[in-house]
Amino acid sequence: MVETNSQVLSGVSETLLFDAYSPIHVLRHNLQMSTSKISFQTHWDIWHGQKLEGWGNGIHLLDEWGYFDTNEPRLAPIRWLRFIEELARTFRIYHFRLGKESE
Repeated sequence: MVETNSQVLSGVSETLLFDAYSPIHVLRHNLQMSTSKISFQTHWDIWHGQKLEGWGNGIHLLDEWGYFDTNEPRLAPIRWLRFIEELARTFRIYHFRLGKESE
């Protein structure tokens, strides 16, 4: 889909913003769903947004955010998790530019 969009957008720059789970979150989710009456599995995960840049020309990571990137007072009891990458990166938001090459 990204390759198709990249061809359609040739010469044009568009952005894509989405959230994604880490491999650990997908594993935990799928284990939990395997014992549930409502069973659906997650099949896609990502550790680092830079990996998607290798999927094709014209895909550029602009930014990414996670729960522990800001000092949110409500998360104070679990902020220590930010030091453990596997836990801090369980759920991230990614922002990409699609189409035109970087200038």
